[in-house]
Amino acid sequence: MLVFCSYTLRDGLVTIEKLRKLKELISQSASCYVDILDNDSIDKQERVVEELNKAQLVLVLMSPDLKKSAWVKEEYRIANEKNIPIVEININHINDIQEILSNYEKDNEHNQADMAQ
Repeated sequence: MLVFCSYTLRDGLVTIEKLRKLKELISQSASCYVDILDNDSIDKQERVVEELNKAQLVLVLMSPDLKKSAWVKEEYRIANEKNIPIVEININHINDIQEILSNYEKDNEHNQADMAQ
């Protein structure tokens, strides 16, 4: 599974250190794209859209200034347009990410099984 992390750094609650920790935790069970850590492209905005289009899940790190970010709004728009599931988590709960991803995968498998019947 490819997880795209959506966040803003503007309020200072999401930090590079927390993003590194989150990526490390997610990488135990899934691939993870975190723009500030992974984007070494010349056209950074194009890369964000490419990665988002490949994602199977968008993980939104909730923080007070999140909704003020034009890029986060665009990431929500693209995810909704492409029917990419969105899971929102509080930035203070990143240590719970394995459980959150596991629950998401179980729910997704259950929903797919229901649709196949």
